[in-house]
Formats: sequence, C-alpha cells, structure tokens
Amino acid sequence: KYRDLAIISGATQGLGKQLAISQSGPGMQLILLGRNVKALMEIKNECEKNGALVSLIAADLSKSKYHSDLQRILSEIETDILNDVYLFNNASTIEPIDLLVNINGNAQEELMQVNLNSPIWISSEFLRFSQRIHPNRSFIVNISSGVSLKPIQGWSLYCMSKAAINMLTSCIAEESKMFPFKVTSVAINPGALDTDMQKAIRNSDEKQS
Repeated sequence: KYRDLAIISGATQGLGKQLAISQSGPGMQLILLGRNVKALMEIKNECEKNGALVSLIAADLSKSKYHSDLQRILSEIETDILNDVYLFNNASTIEPIDLLVNINGNAQEELMQVNLNSPIWISSEFLRFSQRIHPNRSFIVNISSGVSLKPIQGWSLYCMSKAAINMLTSCIAEESKMFPFKVTSVAINPGALDTDMQKAIRNSDEKQS
C-alpha cells in the first residue's frame, strides 16, 4: 500500500503545527522537527490519532546534531511504497530584533543557521533522497515572508534570511530541470498569523526602545 511522506521543520507551534495536523491521516508518514520535546510528543499523539505514522527529531536547528537523525530516519523508510514526498521548510526565528549596529556575531550566526543554513542542508538531503527513491511527485515548500522584499529597521537579519530563502527556492527549481525526477520548489508568504513569532514582531518596537 502506497503512502506519502512529509518532512516539517518547526512543527511544534504556529504554522508548522497546523501543517503537521493538516498533513496527518491514513497513508501519511511524517517526520517532525522541533526543539520542544513535550510539544513534539503532543503533536505526535494528535497526528497518530488521525492515522499518520510519525517520527520525531527533537533538535535545535542552530546546531547540526539533527543531521544524523534525519539521515538515519530517511535511510530506514520503506522507499518502494512511497508515492508523493514533501518538504516544508517552516522553522525560523526573528531574534535578534535590533539594528545591525548593535547585533553581535553569535546572535547573527544563530539566526542564519536556523533561517537559512538549516533549510539549505535539509533541502539538499531531501533532493538526494528524492532522486534515490524515484517518487511519483516531489515538492519543496519554503515559508517566506513579505519582508523578504522590504527592508525594515531592526529586522534586517530576518529580512535578509527570507530574501535568501526566496533565492534558494528559485535555485532548486532551476537545478531541478537537470534531474531525472523533477522537484517542484515554491516559496509561500503565509501573511499575518497569530503565532508566537508574530507576537515577538508586534513587541519589537517596545524591545528596541
């Protein structure tokens, strides 16, 4: 019996949580990445009640320890029964919210690791996986933002990382033209959402004052 596979980063809250729930169901296999172990277990239980097969990776995406976990899970999947495969690069952080003149290197590196380096690495791993298993259809969905097109004082790192996500999406689409098994690559701006990140954004002026 064929099943679909979805990998979702930042799956414990906000849009990532809703993506996990909406993708869960009979015939669906999920790989969920997130930092909060308790929240991961809660979303796992909810998705399994809907009939999905769920694997968890509890990890801070600013570190590289999750690499081996994802590679191991992908290597153990029964690839001959996979139909469509999806990757949702959703995890991101807006911190630090500050002017560039005030930002230190560690905070800069952590944001770029989560918002850009992690999606690049996971996408590369997903591309290798998709070319190896020969799925029916393969999709990479990168979560972008309206600020990828508009600089905003205090959000510079976030704006730059989301602009780079747009280019990552375009580069994947361009390179996919060379692949024997095509990968559809899209960037989506979900607009304003009532999430913890949006609360941080709304409070940013107060933090900078």
